[in-house]
Amino acid sequence: MLGKNKGAPLKASFHKVGTIDERVKHVVNMIQKGRRDPNVRAFAVKAVSKKCGKDWCIAERDWWGECAAVFKAIRKNARYVRDAWRLDTFQHPGRTLEFGGGDCDDYTILSGSALQAIGFPVKVRVIQTAGSPDFNHVFLIVGLPPRAPTKWAAFDTSINRPPGWHPPRNMIQRIKDYEVP
Repeated sequence: MLGKNKGAPLKASFHKVGTIDERVKHVVNMIQKGRRDPNVRAFAVKAVSKKCGKDWCIAERDWWGECAAVFKAIRKNARYVRDAWRLDTFQHPGRTLEFGGGDCDDYTILSGSALQAIGFPVKVRVIQTAGSPDFNHVFLIVGLPPRAPTKWAAFDTSINRPPGWHPPRNMIQRIKDYEVP
């Protein structure tokens, strides 16, 4: 579905990103680009628009149901794969689906792009886990309901846990959230 570049030579661009703020700025930029990609929107719309008999499997305006469907579709189509040795890469969301995997920043880009493509506000959350010298994991939080969020739920598709699961507080030294306008 998203393999529009099959047979074409792969292209890469390189950006120097050092600090966590620079890294997240790049991730946010890629989410913003990805949400405009019609293939990413098609992926998200298809995830939430399945029929169960004559009715929709997820009722319209079942916001958490839609988020869970996108989560499930991502987990079904991509697995966690580490970056190249000593190289931190960031993939376009279409590439993550085309390749069938990526690491936590790639999952964050894909998840954020897919959710925003169907109207959900998201933020990027970075955490520093106990024993790590710096921030070492990134994932999304999604705002519910979409137009005026009163709740922000964890959305970490890079791990084999259900949507809404958040690492326990005793595992975390620091948390930092970033807006995705």
